Amino acid sequence: MSIKYTLESGDLRALYEYSRKRLPHLRRIRYVAFTLCACWCVWVAMTIDDSRLWFRALYFCIMFGIVLAAIWTIAFILKHILLWRFFTPDKYKSVLCEHTLTLADDALINVTPLKEDRNRWEGIYQVVDASKYIYIFTTIHSAVIIPKRAFSDAGSIAQFYERATKLHTDATKETA
Repeated sequence: MSIKYTLESGDLRALYEYSRKRLPHLRRIRYVAFTLCACWCVWVAMTIDDSRLWFRALYFCIMFGIVLAAIWTIAFILKHILLWRFFTPDKYKSVLCEHTLTLADDALINVTPLKEDRNRWEGIYQVVDASKYIYIFTTIHSAVIIPKRAFSDAGSIAQFYERATKLHTDATKETA
């Protein structure tokens, strides 16, 4: 089973967003940052020279809200600037181009005008059906992006995903 499609910058940004929200190690980073921020605000609130507990608690809440808002705003702006600058066609010539993806019985074959990748199914990390994409993660940090706009109808999307999942599942059962 083969499919042809062209990847665009928005497709790379979508993979980045998907990974940032769902991959466990990236979620952990957010929790650790949130906890460190809270601990720092508690420490600062406890060092003020007022013995009233309610005042320290109020000070902590206000300071924590301001610090979180500032961090999220800065992160939001930096993320969008960096994504806009990083995912450009001149930097990703071998990715932002036409792809021919083949689901062979032994491997996933991805051919572009500049390269050819062959990943055996037992080496594939995960096959994911997201809202607008099918991601075939070759490792936990990289994936083959298949936009659903490349398919003619919902039936062919389901057929492609089921075949990829079956090939991956069968290959991992054989190696286990």
